[in-house]
This record gives sequence, structure tokens and C-alpha cells, in this order.
Amino acid sequence: MRLVSVWSPKGGGGKTTLALHLAGAMVARGVRVLLVDLDPQWSARLIGETGSLPFSVLPGWPTSEPKVDVIVADYAPGYSEAPEVGTVVVPMQPSPLDMNSTMRALEVLRRSEGLKVIRVLNMVDLREVEQRDLAAYCLRQGEVEKIVKRRSVYRRSLGAGHTVHSAEASALHGAREAKGEVDALLDMIL
Repeated sequence: MRLVSVWSPKGGGGKTTLALHLAGAMVARGVRVLLVDLDPQWSARLIGETGSLPFSVLPGWPTSEPKVDVIVADYAPGYSEAPEVGTVVVPMQPSPLDMNSTMRALEVLRRSEGLKVIRVLNMVDLREVEQRDLAAYCLRQGEVEKIVKRRSVYRRSLGAGHTVHSAEASALHGAREAKGEVDALLDMIL
């Protein structure tokens, strides 16, 4: 069983959104997934309870070993609990304050040997010159491994209780492009 964690020291970076859509992409590939919601806000749990997700969402770690291929862990923001094994997706918003804080926090993860870290510049609006330039610079300099654009389809599909990989979301504007972004990130993870 593999562990994929979505972690950041800051709130508002899109951890829960990425965790849910990554889990949906995994299911679309035939992977058995469990999402554990470790954030006391329990946003992923709420979507799991009110929507029709193709995977289960637990409020915390399972008490027995689940029969799944991958556990996706949606961590609470902060330093108190950080992943120590598996793959960690670290989203950050395209602003110097968010990026500086998150980059400094990566030292916490570097203490764990064998941990694969994927830094994601998340919610990037390429229509804004500053964000477009920042994204290009970060990719060139190797400061991030992946860019995920700001797309309303991510929020709209979750608001309807689905991920962008669900049949219900396929008619939404931008769903095909969003699926491609999430699939590209998943390729880096798997």
C-alpha cells in the first residue's frame, strides 16, 4: 500500500482540493483509494458525506489496515504533524509570501529519508503577468515540479460532490483541461 500526502504549513493553498481530485484521478485509473482527512475543518469529509465520490473519506487514520492500493492523506496546515513516509505533494499559491513560507517549511520534510516531495505551484492565473512570469521562473529554476492553473471547475465539481474525473463533471467547462492537469500530477506521483 502506498501513501500520498498533501501537506503545507499554510492554509489556503488548495490541499484538500488537490487531495480530492488526485484521489478521483486514481480511481479513474482503477486504483483502490482511501482518503484520510486529517484537517480539523474536515472539508474533505464533508464532500465525502454529501457527494457521491468513488472512494471513501475517513476523519483520521484508519484503525485497521484498509484494503486499498493508496491512502491519500489530506493534512492540516502547520508544522505539528508532517508526513514522514511516501510521497508528499506540497501546494503553494503563486505569491512571494506563500512561496517563501512554504519553501522554508520544506526543511521539515527533508529530515525524512526516502520521502518523495513534489512541489506544486497551485491556483496559478496565467492571465496575470506576474503569476505567469513567476510560474515560468519557478519551473526554469527547479523550484516547483508542477503548475496547476486556477480553474473554477475544480471548485464547481467539488461543490456538486464530484471530482473532475467523474462522469457528472465531464460536461462542466474546463473539465477536460483540469483532468489533464491532475493526470499529469498523478503521473509524477505514481
